[in-house]
Parts: sequence; C-alpha cells; structure tokens
Amino acid sequence: MVFNRPIDRFLAENDLTFIDFHTDPLTTRSYRNMFLNDAAMTNLGNWHRFKTEYPASFAGMYQFWAQKIR
Repeated sequence: MVFNRPIDRFLAENDLTFIDFHTDPLTTRSYRNMFLNDAAMTNLGNWHRFKTEYPASFAGMYQFWAQKIR
C-alpha cells in the first residue's frame, strides 16, 4: 500500500483508523456538496482533493479524531 498523504501514513504507522475531521460548518457543507457519496465524511482521498481545491479550508492545524485498531 502506498501512502502519499501524511495523515494516511501516520494512521497506518500507529494502527489507527480515521474517524472525523473537526471542521467549521462552511467547510462541512462544502465538502458534503462536493462528495455526495461520502456521507460519513471519512474518505481521506476525498479530503485531500477538497484541500487541494480549497486550500484555505485548513489554514491552521488539522484537528481530527482517530481510533486504535483492535
């Protein structure tokens, strides 16, 4: 498996699964409009595409939830 995004790599190296990004309501609404097929908003590939198209959406630090894989 190839990881070209730092969050993917971090999660894999630490046996974590991605749960959610903490985002403002405008970012959440914009993401949902762009990716109708990702109701859970957990596809990191989609988030990478979103960030590329809307770079100001994560102008500060990334805040996200992860869970230890059992």
